[in-house]
Order: sequence, then C-alpha cells, then structure tokens
Amino acid sequence: MSVKLIVLWMCFSHATGSPPSFHGDNSDGIADSIGYMTKHIVQKHFSHSYCVGLIVENGEILKHIPTFTSTIVVDISTISKTVNSKEFETTQEEAGVFDKTLVKLLDQGCLSTIIQVSNPKLLVEYLYTSSRKSESRSNKRYLYLPPFHNSGTSNYDVPGLFRMKEMAVMPDLVVAKVIRKHEIASDTDDVNQGHNSIRQRIPYTNTSDRRLSGVQRREKEGIERLRYSRLNWYEIEVVTHRFVGSNPGTEVWLDTWIPGKGFAEDTVLYPNKMRNLHGKVVHLAAVPNYPPYTIINMKTTPPVYDGIELRFIKDFARHLNFTFSVITDEVNWWGKVWPNGTGNGMWGNVAMDVAVMGFGATYAWLENYPHLDYSLPYFRSSVRCLTPCPQKLPGWMTPLLPFTSNMWAAVGISMLITSSSLYLVTRTIMSLPGPNSKPHQCFSTVTDAIISSVGLLLLQVPDEERSPRYIPQRHLLAWLMVYFLLINTIYSGGLASVLTVPRYEHPINSIADLARSDMLWAATTEAWVFSIQEATEPDFRRITRNFRVMTDEQLLARAFAGDLAFAVERLLGGNFALPPFLNEKTVTNVRAMREDLYSGYCVFNVRKASPFLESLNTLILKLHAAGLLLNYEGQVVQAFSSQRMQLILAQNDQPTSDSGPVTLQIQHVQGSLCFLGFGLLIASLVFITEVLKK
Repeated sequence: MSVKLIVLWMCFSHATGSPPSFHGDNSDGIADSIGYMTKHIVQKHFSHSYCVGLIVENGEILKHIPTFTSTIVVDISTISKTVNSKEFETTQEEAGVFDKTLVKLLDQGCLSTIIQVSNPKLLVEYLYTSSRKSESRSNKRYLYLPPFHNSGTSNYDVPGLFRMKEMAVMPDLVVAKVIRKHEIASDTDDVNQGHNSIRQRIPYTNTSDRRLSGVQRREKEGIERLRYSRLNWYEIEVVTHRFVGSNPGTEVWLDTWIPGKGFAEDTVLYPNKMRNLHGKVVHLAAVPNYPPYTIINMKTTPPVYDGIELRFIKDFARHLNFTFSVITDEVNWWGKVWPNGTGNGMWGNVAMDVAVMGFGATYAWLENYPHLDYSLPYFRSSVRCLTPCPQKLPGWMTPLLPFTSNMWAAVGISMLITSSSLYLVTRTIMSLPGPNSKPHQCFSTVTDAIISSVGLLLLQVPDEERSPRYIPQRHLLAWLMVYFLLINTIYSGGLASVLTVPRYEHPINSIADLARSDMLWAATTEAWVFSIQEATEPDFRRITRNFRVMTDEQLLARAFAGDLAFAVERLLGGNFALPPFLNEKTVTNVRAMREDLYSGYCVFNVRKASPFLESLNTLILKLHAAGLLLNYEGQVVQAFSSQRMQLILAQNDQPTSDSGPVTLQIQHVQGSLCFLGFGLLIASLVFITEVLKK
C-alpha cells in the first residue's frame, strides 16, 4: 500500500479567464455548484488570509479558486482507498509522512484551509495533532466540502464529526453538505406542476424581487429542458458546530446555497463564537497553591479560588461567559513538557489539551515555547534570594575592625618604609668620615630599626640613651612621630565606633556578593533557573551551578540552620510571594537581597493556535489600562498573607534595632585580652629560647 502525497505551491493564473458566473451553474451539476460556492466563500471570508491551503483528493475544485488567491495544495491521490483502513492508521511510516506533510502545510501561515476528502474525521485528528507540532500559532478557518465523486450525504457523518473532542480547539469550522429535494416528472403537465412545487419548497423566503424575477425568467427554459428528463433538485447547506454552551457538538445551520442564486440569507459563515461561550465549562490548569498568585483550598465549603491570577480568570470568565474548573497536580506543580509533546504538571496539562489555559506565575521561557503559546505579559515580578542574616563578628576581631584590610595593608607598607628609612639613614651617617662613624649607633641594625618602627607605631619614642644625636636622624624621627600620631588617632576613633556599634559579617546584597560567597541556594523546582541557566556571565554561571532542588521539608530544616539561601518572588507592588517553609520563626533568620537575581513578565500558557488567546490578550490590555492587576495584588496580600512577615522582609536591611546602652561584657574586651595573651606567649617563648642558648 502506498499513499501518494503531492505538495504544490501554486499562484493560479487562469489563462482562459475566471470561471463562469454561478448564475448559470444549474446545468453543470453539483460539482460546479460546490465550486461556485467555494469561490464565493474564498472571496468574502478568506480574503484576509496570506494564502489558502487545500487538502483534496482530486484537483477539480482548483479551477474555481480566484486567480488572485495564493494557494498551497496537498493532493492526496489515494487517500480515499486507504484512509478508512486500520492498516493506514497503524502504518507508522505512511502516517508519519502524512503528518509531516500537514505540519509543513500549517507552517506556511495559511489562515484558511479548504478540505475535500472522503473521511473528514481522520483528517480532523491529523490536523489536531499537526497543529501541536507546527510552528504556526494562528487560529485557522476550515471549510469542509463533500467530495465530487460522492454528492450524497450517506457517508458523511456531520453530527459525528462535530462530536469529536478535537472540535474544542476548532471554533471556525464550516461543513458544506448536499441536500436533495425531490424528483420532477418527465411529461409536460408534471413538469409544470413539479416546477411550481420547486419554487414553493425553496427555503429562501426573504429574497429580493430582483432574485425572484430571475427565477421567473428562467422558468420557460427549465420547463423545456426538463420535458424529457428527470432531475433531482438539490441545495447545499452550510453548517457548523455550536462550540459554546453545554452541548458544543450541536449542529447549527448557517445558510443555504441555492444553485443559480447564491446564499439564501447571506449570513456571516464564520461568526466570532468566542464572544459569548454561554456557560461552557472550560478546564484550566494551575499550580496547587502559590500565594498570592493562586490560592486554592478544596477543603472548605465552598472551595476557595482566589489570588491575583484567579481573580483575573474570574474576570475572564465573566467577559466570555464561561464556567471554569481548575486542574492541579499536587506532585509535579509546574511540571514539564517532554519532546514528544506529553508532560506532567501544569505545563503538561496544557500541552496535552487537558486544560485550555495554564497559570502559576510563569515567565515566557524558551524551554516550553515549542509546545505552548504565551499571552501578553500581565504582571512584572522578580526573583530575589533570601540569604542568612549576617552574624556578629567574634570579639577577638575587635582590635582589627577599626581598619579595613586595605588600610591594614597600607599601615604594613608604611612600617616597612619606616624601618628601611631609619636603617638607611643611620647606615649612611655611619659611612661618613669623622665622629659620625661610631659603632653601635641607634637604628644601625635591621632588627633595631624594625623594633623602633613598631615602637613609633605605638607612640613609644626612643629612650634618652638611644635617642639620635644627629640632625638627619632627628628630622626623620620627628616627621615619623607626627605620622604615627595621626594613624593612632584614626585608629582610636574607629575603635570607639566598633565598641559602640556592633559589627556584622558582610551581607549578601547583590549578584556579585552571592557568587563571591559561593553559597548554595534552593527552591522546589528547577523552573527557578530557567531564565539564567543559559547566561554566559561568570557570576550567573557560578550561581546556576550552586542551585539545588529540595522539598518543602528540606527547605524548612535548612531555614533554621542558616546555611542556605532561598529563592522567592517579589511582586510589582513590593510584596513577596511567601513559600510554605517561610514562617514567623524562620523569617527572622533570613534577609532579602537588595538586588534582583533576575526579573521577568508573567504570562498565561495556552496551546498553540488557541482560540482563547485573542480574547485573553484583549482583556489583559484592558485590565492593565485600568490598573486592576496592581490593585488585586494589594487586596490578596492583605487578605491572605502575613503583614508582619512582609514588613520584616521589607525592612530587614538593619540586622538589629537599637536596644540602648548595654552593660560591659567580656566580648567587648575579648580582642584586647587575646592580643595580651598572644604577646605574653611570644615574650615567654623568646625568653626561654635566649636562656636555653646561653
């Protein structure tokens, strides 16, 4: 068995001119009537399309397509023989080729498709699956025509077609079916009587006088032409599925094409069904409970559906008049979508059409974009880390805190320069002839120069016996004493500040601080790093490597330990989305970074080519203009979040509050005692060493 698939790109230009007008199509039969009706629909309803796609079993319909219309044709030459067989449905190779062909057709961007095949149900299934694989994200219009070789409707199950689950994502679908009326007698009297009955049974009561006169003008011709023949009168009904309400598969009559006249009512064949869904039940996917975005509690009566996003959904439901139910995945939460289009969690439910829309404070991430589509952004939020609060520095560091590390380095260098200057000046004086060349001068050795420099740092001048006797030494010593006096004064002021105001570890306020600290940070899902995992900056690469996925129980335990940072979301109004492990006991152990780790815009997730997307985007723009989304944030945070915890996170830049004077404690002099002990230890070791050497 082979299925021949021929894909043609055509820009039709009929050399012989356009097809004849439909006013004379009675003699051409049903095929021509279908063709003239198709031409009319293309001209009136498909003119906005970049191109028109055709999926046909033969090319008869092509001659009726207007010359100015660009078309893409899929000619399925043997589909009528194989499409009804189980062999075709189970043959992976041929079904795969057909599926890829439809994907390529949809990728061309044609917003309208004409279909004329013997088994439309199977084609609906293929179009449904192909739309999930296609790169095209536009909602399309479909026109199903009866095949030319089968003008009847016995093999065309329109009610069964409309009851298919795939119809839930195809609101703009129209089906044409041929309706035979009655048979006309062959003799003259019967012809006259039959022809009059034809005029009476035409369901075209609101026609103009011009159209009625057109029928009368052709009456004589019709009688003469039918005198020795038998003819079945037929009409072409155009129907669609209701799509809305509790019975969306109900067949709805749109109009009737009467050969030689046109559409009886000339109605809109593709009405906007999304304008009013008449209470239709719509399934939505959400994360189980992520305040203030989604707050779901099924244990109460009635169940609680609240939050920023659910308040928007309620507005959306009122806007389109539908009823919604929320689907949650308690295990996988956001979940993931696998390459084959299946998945779990919120994203999986949307990708597999279990739900028409998904939400849960998600950004427009590239990971899921091949399988989903996104709405316009409705809210801005950012991600920050809650890092452990800085701890007080130990008491033994008190003598070191008045100066920074750079300042201590400058003091050390100045000590080296001082010792070198004293030694070099003394050695230069000793090298000159005369009384200056006495041995054992002050600062004449390296050790003596170093010890004297340390003494000057501590404001200890040389004693009388060792005071310099020569003018160069005295000038140098005088300037050094002034220098070290200034150093000591600055140090004393810094020490007084340290003893007055407690000093803490350096807080983690920025991305650079977080990367430099090499601290691990964690959340409940890897979705928290989707926005930065492809970043090339060194700081982001290190931060991404330090990310860990943990459960709420693990995060709660680590919150008390104070050795882990936690990812939280900061909303547009400055409020925080508080995770379950953050409570009034653990919130005092963490503080929020001042700099955002990253920021983004929240979007709703829908299937590709979703009919809901246009209405959804329109409502988002309206609520943005009214400022209601920011108002929803304040209301939800006030109703469902701890104001005390929000205040702590917003004002925890100061590690502790001023508690007033405190009594003197050992930690205040711990550093001095440590230095004293260290000095006594070194002095004792030096003394013991000298005694042992002698």
